[in-house]
Amino acid sequence: MKPSRSDWTLMQGSVITLSLALIASVLLIYFSEQYAARAMKTWHRAQQQLRSAQANLNEIQQQRDNIASYLRPYQQAQQAHLIGVEPRLDWLESLAKLQQQNLVTRFSYSIEPQKTITPQPAIDTGNFEVHVSDMKLQIELLHEVQLLNFFDALRRQAPGWYQLDSCTISRANPTGAGLKADCKGSWLTLQNRSAP
Repeated sequence: MKPSRSDWTLMQGSVITLSLALIASVLLIYFSEQYAARAMKTWHRAQQQLRSAQANLNEIQQQRDNIASYLRPYQQAQQAHLIGVEPRLDWLESLAKLQQQNLVTRFSYSIEPQKTITPQPAIDTGNFEVHVSDMKLQIELLHEVQLLNFFDALRRQAPGWYQLDSCTISRANPTGAGLKADCKGSWLTLQNRSAP
């Protein structure tokens, strides 16, 4: 059976509605897919930002933990005058107090000007410069134990870090019962390159 012209006229509204519905469905599917693709890209970007933020947070927490673990030893090194400005005046006062304690018969000393050194072999000193002030000591003793006691007292009472390099002990005079020691060492300080 062949539709007549009047049938087409009756069906025309339905065909147009169906066509519009098909076009609208195709457009809706197309734009939905486009929206879903953009949403997926946005989600992936958000996931990358989240991973990056998590990595940054982990790094900051690690740095905070490192600072917490190193802060106390760093502060102790500062209080002991190993880190910071050379405490030369404090050294001189400590040596004067040692003279008053009569740990040895007599001693004299000389401290050379501070100089910057480069450790050999090279080591990573971070943001610190290593400074050294060489010191020579001439000590008169009754016996060797006095020398050990003297350096123990120096280590405990004087701020900073004194490194003993060498000591030469000899008789003060061939017939007498005294000793003399010529010692060399150095005071070490670390100075932060960023400090004012």
